[in-house]
Amino acid sequence: MVTTDVILEVFRTCVLLVLVGYLLRLGRKKNFIITTGWKYIQTGFLLVLFGSILDITDNFDALNAYVVIGDTEVEAFLEKVVGYLLGFIFLTIGLIQWGPSVEQMMNEIAERREAEKALSMHQDNLEKVVNERTEELQRKADYDVLTDLPNRALLKDRLEQDLARAKRNKNNVAVLFVDLDGFKSINDAMGHSVGDDVLRQVSQRMKDCVRTTDTVARYGGDEFVVVMPDISSRSDATIMAEKLSKTASIPLNINGVKLPLGMSIGIALYPEHSENQDVLLVMADQAMYHAKRGNKRGGYCYASLEK
Repeated sequence: MVTTDVILEVFRTCVLLVLVGYLLRLGRKKNFIITTGWKYIQTGFLLVLFGSILDITDNFDALNAYVVIGDTEVEAFLEKVVGYLLGFIFLTIGLIQWGPSVEQMMNEIAERREAEKALSMHQDNLEKVVNERTEELQRKADYDVLTDLPNRALLKDRLEQDLARAKRNKNNVAVLFVDLDGFKSINDAMGHSVGDDVLRQVSQRMKDCVRTTDTVARYGGDEFVVVMPDISSRSDATIMAEKLSKTASIPLNINGVKLPLGMSIGIALYPEHSENQDVLLVMADQAMYHAKRGNKRGGYCYASLEK
């Protein structure tokens, strides 16, 4: 007859079987530390399992694993006791010997995690340095080193985009070609260092004059280009040219010395003068030289379609 004790013994034995199977499978893993203590633990669990199985057979009359009379009963009882006792002895020895190995394993795991963390931080720092270096190289490729303004290549790229957007939206674009009047005399008389300061100060003044949507670029030497997208009429370009001329008329203060300067500005409009960016730049350049011939100390002039 199956009693509650039998059911409990069967359940305990099943749990031990699962645990022993798991431990044996864990011991076969390559990354698990196999030690003498670990083998003792496995052996101990097997012996405890043996004692548990004897308990089950003790409760099944049908199986009658041992005879419950006389010395045989004592012998069966001793078999269970020895099985349990040896099992727990092996478990105790195994745990004692396995302790240092567990500590070593945990230390190795901690060291590996620290190494992985350090490697991850190193990779993040390396990626950050690479990104910063890439941005730096990209900026050097697109911006003028002296004035930090867009260079000629970036200017043409932006102008191309502005013209494409103006074509879609049927808007106007103004191209202002600017040349500094009197810069060569200052550069020759006071040296390139002063000339560089003049270019930097003029660049900053020009940036302060334009809209956020406009582009101020250094075209080369003392020549600059201002692109004004999305203007309603040529009057917007006229206002900008007058604003630039006015700010240029204020003497520059270089090392305590006031230096007079002027601007000659040529203006070409899209689509009035051309729809091609290269043609617009050429026509604005020609208009700038026309303005320079008409006024030695600044002024502006629109491009003409007459040849």
